[in-house]
Amino acid sequence: MARLYELDVQPGLFGDVCLTRHWGRIGTHGQTKEYWYPNEPIADELANKLLKRKARRGYLSVAPSPVSLGHKTSGTEVPTSQLVNNFNVIMRILDFAINARSELNNA
Repeated sequence: MARLYELDVQPGLFGDVCLTRHWGRIGTHGQTKEYWYPNEPIADELANKLLKRKARRGYLSVAPSPVSLGHKTSGTEVPTSQLVNNFNVIMRILDFAINARSELNNA
C-alpha cells in the first residue's frame, strides 16, 4: 500500500518554530509528531536531514521542499503586513477567549 510523508515548518506565537511530521498510509489518518525549536535554522536543519533520510528509503518528492516559516504559498511571497495582520487577528481571538473564560469564572 502507498505511503505518504509530509514535513511542514511553521512559526509559533512566541517566536519559536514548529516542525510537523505527518506520515502513514495514503487514505488513513496516519500519525503526526511536532518538534518545537527556538529558531528557524535549527528546524530547517532537521527538516533537511529527515528529507534526505526518506529519499534514501525510496520516497519521491511530489512537492517542493518545505518552505521555511510558511512565508510562501504556491511559489509567491506573502507580504509581511499580511502575516502581521493574521497574527493580530489570532491574538484578538485569544484575548477574547481569555476574557470570556474570566467572566464565566467570576459569574
